[in-house]
Amino acid sequence: MTPDIAQLLREWDRDVLNGPTSYVGEGEFIDFLATQLFDSFEPAAGAQHPEFGSRLRDWLSCEQDEHYKQKMVQLASRILFFGAKEFEALYRATLPRSVYPWLVNELGLMLDSPNLDAQLQNGIRTTWFTGVTESMRLATFYHVNNIEGVDWRLDWHGAIKGNVSIGRLEEYMAKHGLTRVVVLEDFAGSGTQIREAADLFCQLGKSIPILVAPFFACRGAVNVGAALQSNHANIKFTPLVEIDGDCFIPQQVSPTDTLFQKNIRDLAEHVHAKVVGSGWTQNYGPFGFGQEGGLVVMHTNCPDNCLPMIHHNSDGPWKALFPRSSRL
Repeated sequence: MTPDIAQLLREWDRDVLNGPTSYVGEGEFIDFLATQLFDSFEPAAGAQHPEFGSRLRDWLSCEQDEHYKQKMVQLASRILFFGAKEFEALYRATLPRSVYPWLVNELGLMLDSPNLDAQLQNGIRTTWFTGVTESMRLATFYHVNNIEGVDWRLDWHGAIKGNVSIGRLEEYMAKHGLTRVVVLEDFAGSGTQIREAADLFCQLGKSIPILVAPFFACRGAVNVGAALQSNHANIKFTPLVEIDGDCFIPQQVSPTDTLFQKNIRDLAEHVHAKVVGSGWTQNYGPFGFGQEGGLVVMHTNCPDNCLPMIHHNSDGPWKALFPRSSRL
């Protein structure tokens, strides 16, 4: 944290002595998060982006009203950030938590069988691990889990854009002895990308079991996955982690909203004109795609349902805290 911001936090604490919030404490926690997590944000790793402490200073300087600036500090300390180490743990956890139970059911394996490990490994060798989009780092998943023998690291959106036929996919599976499919994704927000990918993978033969297993799934994605599972007997939806409502500041007001959610909703609406600036083609409103107001940031990028005031740069002026790398 830059010295001027640290000084500002001390002044706020003196002004509200014994108040409900210790801004110095918030700042110390932000510094801890920066060291442990925030500094690993890949889209800001280039020389054209300042380090996190300077980005925090520039972000806060976009708002002149001290009342709203204080809310921004509270927001920064409550961002749910998943770093590279957390993702490596998720890569490793997906097999025992999602894939192995599915294989046990699909292959009719006995949990007390002395050959269970060998049977599971054989099941892995005959399973095609794919991604919903290119953001799912399949090469890392294969490497971390020591999976070999598959040279086509398919992402379904890429296949759709490339006009890959279902016949070509089934031919590849037959040639390589692949009898089932796992569809992975790092983060599933509204579920739109899963639904679009399903337009293709649902065309696979009904005899091909499909597991859709995102690492993180928000409420919208859970609903999409549940519908796929309900409508297709060969599809199972098993997210590794379901992200609950406390990690969102949605546009829709709820009687169960916390004071923090109320404060950040007010902040999002107050600053949005500056966030948009003179024009923004992906302006979904103050709460991002689906009006979900997500607080999740990953070391690889910000999801598009994240609060825009966290990730967007504009001539408003508005400087992003975590500048998003957009596909569009």
